[in-house]
Amino acid sequence: MFARTLHFIVMFFVVGILAGVLAVTGHAQSLAIPVDPANPKNALQADLLLPAGDAKAPALLIAPGDGYHRNLALTAGLAQSATASGWVTLRFDWRYYSNNPSDGRPSRDFITEQADFEAALAFLKKHPRVDASRIVIAGKSMGSIVASRTFVADTTPKALLLLTPVCRSGGDAAKNYHRVLADTRPVIVVMGNRDGVCPLANLYNWAKDGDPRIAVLTFPGNHSFLVGSDKDSALTARNQSNIDHAINAAVHWLNEIIAK
Repeated sequence: MFARTLHFIVMFFVVGILAGVLAVTGHAQSLAIPVDPANPKNALQADLLLPAGDAKAPALLIAPGDGYHRNLALTAGLAQSATASGWVTLRFDWRYYSNNPSDGRPSRDFITEQADFEAALAFLKKHPRVDASRIVIAGKSMGSIVASRTFVADTTPKALLLLTPVCRSGGDAAKNYHRVLADTRPVIVVMGNRDGVCPLANLYNWAKDGDPRIAVLTFPGNHSFLVGSDKDSALTARNQSNIDHAINAAVHWLNEIIAK
């Protein structure tokens, strides 16, 4: 369904993100979250970050895109930044990606991916450090479609964060994010101004009848917030800075939502 292009920001930045996790959190843990009791070995590979202290905290669940994994710059950076701001964060890889990173593909109509997402959300709801009344769910690209389906079916999440949504044609947003606008909870959209997977005109047309609970945050760049090729070393710092600004703005909005 989607072009399987991995936008790898120079791995130096990802390694730096991961190396800094323990400095800003009380605990970091890699997990295998069961999804199918009949096949416990086929578990969801995930990373949990906990803020310092013992108090219950708001939680953010982050689903990756089609060809993304959980340790790329946007998802790993968002998790680190949110946890530094006091959030429990859980990010994961789709099971099809974990089982076959090169050739794995999502299931028809994302049925299996929906099960992955809901298993991760169920894990967060039961975690002793999580305030279940303050959970926000997020998804990148394809993950935003899956997250939105859970959002409209489950009244627990306090808000929805759409990272670079998918709306290639004029009607795609209404199809992919069915019933989101009819909900009364906050929705945050974070995207690039030159995103060919979701042109701004299509996104704005979908959100035109929304109210102030829908925030659309636009940054320079494409579907991965890149202002130029990730293979051009001269643009490495600019690309990373752009991703960082998108992350910081998203976390600012998350904190505003939880403060209300």
